[in-house]
Order: sequence, then structure tokens, then C-alpha cells
Amino acid sequence: MKSTRWKKVGIVLAVVLVVVIAAALIIPQFFDLNRYNELITSELEKAMGGTVTLGHLSWGISNGVWLKAEGFTSKGATVFPGELDLSRIYAKVSILPLLSKKVVVDKLLLDKPVVALNLAPSPPEGKKAATKPGSEKSEKPTSKDSPSPSNDSTSPSSPLPVEIRIEELKIDKGRIRLSDSLTLPGQKTVYNLADVLIQATNLAPGKKIGFKLALRDEATPGLGSVRGQGTFTGLTEALTVENPELNLKLTLADLNVEILKPYLKNKSLAQRLGGSISLDVNYKGDFGKNLSAEGHLDLSDFTYTDTSLWETALPEAENKITYQITLDPEQIKVEKLDVNLGKISLSAAALLQDWQNKPIIKDGVLSSELPLIELIPLVPWKKLGEEAKVIRPSLEGGGKVLIEKVALPELPLAHLPEKWKTLLSGAEGSIRLSDMSAGLSPKLPKLEDITGTLQLEKGVLTATKVQARMGPLTLPMLEARATNLTGKVKVSAAAKGPMRLERTADAEVEKLLRQYGLKSLSGSGEIDLRADYDQATPRQWYAGGSLVLKGVKGVSHPAGARLDDLQGRVTVKRTKTLEIAVEDLTARVNQSPIQLQGKLSGGGTDRFVVDGKARTERLDLKQLSGLFPPLKDLELAGILDMNID
Repeated sequence: MKSTRWKKVGIVLAVVLVVVIAAALIIPQFFDLNRYNELITSELEKAMGGTVTLGHLSWGISNGVWLKAEGFTSKGATVFPGELDLSRIYAKVSILPLLSKKVVVDKLLLDKPVVALNLAPSPPEGKKAATKPGSEKSEKPTSKDSPSPSNDSTSPSSPLPVEIRIEELKIDKGRIRLSDSLTLPGQKTVYNLADVLIQATNLAPGKKIGFKLALRDEATPGLGSVRGQGTFTGLTEALTVENPELNLKLTLADLNVEILKPYLKNKSLAQRLGGSISLDVNYKGDFGKNLSAEGHLDLSDFTYTDTSLWETALPEAENKITYQITLDPEQIKVEKLDVNLGKISLSAAALLQDWQNKPIIKDGVLSSELPLIELIPLVPWKKLGEEAKVIRPSLEGGGKVLIEKVALPELPLAHLPEKWKTLLSGAEGSIRLSDMSAGLSPKLPKLEDITGTLQLEKGVLTATKVQARMGPLTLPMLEARATNLTGKVKVSAAAKGPMRLERTADAEVEKLLRQYGLKSLSGSGEIDLRADYDQATPRQWYAGGSLVLKGVKGVSHPAGARLDDLQGRVTVKRTKTLEIAVEDLTARVNQSPIQLQGKLSGGGTDRFVVDGKARTERLDLKQLSGLFPPLKDLELAGILDMNID
């Protein structure tokens, strides 16, 4: 019995299936939509305005109802400012949702659309009100004749009569010509967008809509190419937008700067810009005052020209800016800002509070790596004038400045400090110097191989482990501390460690030595010196310490007198007066021995006192004058034997 029953059921299902397949094949043959082409076209023209042309229509049933139109054009439409030409429209609709008054479009394909959009200002009111000939006597509709928006099912605030959802929308191989004379009054901008691809999924009110887009501007100069994807929520049943949220990942390549120039109010600035820019951005926001964005801006092909500052345009290099920003009505948080200009790098983070009223920067942090030679093309040398002669050689000498997470003080943008010292005094962090050079004076060799660390904390600048070399002279380690940076600066400095002067054939050093009557000078020493200076009382500076000389040798110029094996200790102290003490100072001048020990008190006054011992044998005074230029004016001569106690 059971097998017979199942056989009957199978036969019935087979018959039903055959009928359904036959209906799907036969019904479309008898029901030709092209009979209603004029009616459909007429209704579209009423809804859209202008002239509509609809191509050949076909439809069928295959896992849903599908409809295809071979061509569609719209010209002079009133619902949008432009023209539309589609080579093919294909739509596939699910059958079962239709029974519950729902339209579910499984696929909607718009193939090779050509769109021409014309954005132009609205005509003057007089032209709007102009009537056509023969219609002068027609009465204007009254408010009673006009349908109430609340009762009109087609008004923008009314929901659609049926629920519509598009599962997949694809616009492929499109072209858009946008003519814009609205954004910039009196100017017309044209964009020719090709290879337009737009895809959307789950397109329905109340749903999270996914989308992708791509396009390319053929105009020169143009927008370059654009690619993006993301999601959107906030579409209501009345096709309005409420509580929107957009997540967008966008890539823009080769945006020509010429496109941006008409939108810049500062025409002088616009003339200085050139080249192109590219960017990547990840955006999340509500189209209002709540958003977050991160990405990078590529300025490798961007140039900036200002002949008042630079002789040539700022060079094109691997210049990129990477950022991460969040914004809300109360604050803008820059979580990350990395700037790379060639080999120069800068990283920053900050919080901008009350940005709509009284903006103030808080929690600012700055880090940077500055190869000095890379700064040369960025410095406005024309503005520096004579100072450029000192600064430029220092940069050309190379080296690096490394700023390690300097915390900046609060900075109200409405009341910026007049002097940079105010900003410096509130900063905290460290700066490392490596392999730098600096010129103290055109008459002296440059300081080279400068290394050390600068520390800023609570208005105090501290320099530690600072070392350098001046030509053949290796300088001792320097420590310093500066306070009251915004007012009269107080500085305490200490130099301690070995010094060494090597023989050299450097022309600059030889020139300096000859200015002091020397042909060569070498030797070593140990220094321990401290100094204090207060800008409020500049005459009351203090210095004190000692210098131990070891094996100093020299030859005078042009006399050729020799100084050998100079050694001993020199102690210096300066408070209100100068005191100098010499201990066990010995040397040989052309083989004549010299021994000196003594003390100078009251230096800098007319009551100075000298107390000491001196001994020498067969010392040629003329040769001695060659080694010590101040003695030349005395025109000393003869041989001296001396033993003073």
C-alpha cells in the first residue's frame, strides 16, 4: 500500500513539475512586454520628465522572474540634471517574496552606462516664473488644490508602498561626464570619468549596505584614479537618511594639484603648488562631528615653489604623511602623525580640546630624526641673510639630531606665545646629538664630531656627555645646566677630562697657528673646569679649575724656536678678581731649561700681586719672543740666566 501511495505522489509531483517548466517556457512567449513599450515609456517620462527611450524588452521565469531591456536613454529629465544612456538593463526578482508584497531583486545589472551630468546654478526667479505662450490665462494652483504632504504616499517622508530590497547591484564599464559650473561661480570644471564600476549588496532601508567603486578621470589635469569599498547604514523606509554611519576605505592615485587650485582662496598659494598627490584613507563617521580616519598621504610627486624663500622648488622625494585621527564635538585626537620627507622623519601625537570655540592643544608629544644634511634644501636661506654663512656649513658637515619623545606644554591656539622660549621652557624630553659640526667663528676651526644629550625637564635644560673636536684638538667632556629659560638665563657648565692636540697638516689649522706665531703645536692635558653665569648679573660670572699639561711641543714661525716637554699644573679662579696659580711648570726652549712656579692675585685690578719662583739657563730671549708673540713688542735680546726665589 505504501509503495503504491508514494508512486502516486511521485507521478503528481512530476506532472506539476512538467506544468511549471512548460509555463515558464510558454507564458513569456505569449505575454510580450514590447506591446506595452509605449505605455511604460510614457509612465517613465511622467515620473522622470524629459524624453525616455526604452529598447527591446524580454523576460522569463528561471529560479525567479528576470527582465532585460536592450537599451535605455533619458534626456532632459527633471529629476536629475543630466542625460543617461544604458546599453543593457538586467533584473532578476524572486517570486515567493512577491506573495507577501515584498520585492526582492536578486540581481540588477546596468551595463555600460553613459551619464552626462550638468551642475549649474538655478535660473533667476523671473525666468522660473515665465509661462509658455498661450498659457497666460491659466490659473495657478492653490494650496487647496495641492495634495497634503502628510497624505501623499509618494512624498519624500512617506514610506514606499511595498518593501524593496536589492541583493546585488552592479554598474559596469560606465562613463560619466560631469560639467560643474555650480561649485565655483563663473567657472566651469569638466571631469571625464571612465571605467566606472559600482557594486552594492543588501541595498534596502534599515540594512547595512556594502559597496565597492572604481573610476578613472581621463581629463588632463584630472582626479587620477579612485578605488574604494565600505559599508553604509542609515537609509530609512522613506528613502531618507537618519543616524548614518559610513565605513569607507578609499585609495586615490595621482590627483593633479591643478584640480585643487580653483578651490583655494589664497591665489598666491595656489600658484606655488605643482605636481600630484596620492592618498589612502580608512574613514568611519556619521557625516557630522563624529569620525575617525587613518591612512597616508603620498607627496613624492608634489612640489612647492616660493622664489622669495628658495632658489628652486622643494625637491620631489619620498615624502609621505601617515595619520590616525578621531573627532567628536568636544575634541580632535591625533593619535598618530608620521611625516617622512626623504630621510627626515617626524612623529607627533596631540589632543585638540574645545576645537569649535577656544581650541587648546594638550598632551602633545614629538619625536624626530633629523639628518642635518637633508635639511639644506628645506631651509629658506634667502631669509636668513648673513646668518646663513654660519648655519649652512654646520648643516653641510652632516650629523644627526634625534628628538626622543619631547612632551610639549599646553598651547592655546587663540593666544600663542610670542617667543619660542616660552614653549621650550614647558617642554620635557631629550635630544641626542651625533656627529655634528658647528662653526663658532670664521677665525676658528669648526667644532666637529659633536655628540651628547640635551634633557628638558620642568624648565631646566641639561647637557650631558657632550664631546667634540676642534681641528686636531680633542676637547674634554662637557656638562651644563641652564635655568630660567624664559627670562634672564642662568648657566652652570663643567668641562672635565683629557685633551689632546695632534700634529696636523690641515691648512686651516696651520693658518690659525701662524696668527699666533706658531708653525706647529701638539701635546695633551687634563682639564677640570667649572663656570657659572647669570644673565641678570653678567659681571659677576665665576670660573674655576685646573689644567694639567703633559708633553706639549711647539715650533714658532718664522723664527723656528722650539718648545719641548712643557708640563705642569695651572689653576684658575675668578670671582670678583682673577687668581692664577702655576705649579711645577717645566719646559725647554731650544734646549734651555725653564722652571716656573707662582701665583697671580688680584688680576683684573690695578693692585694685582705676583708671587713665584723662576729658573732658567742660557735662555735666548729673542727665541723666547718668537714662541710668545706678546713679548715681541719688547724687542728682547741676549742670553738669560735666572734663579729667582
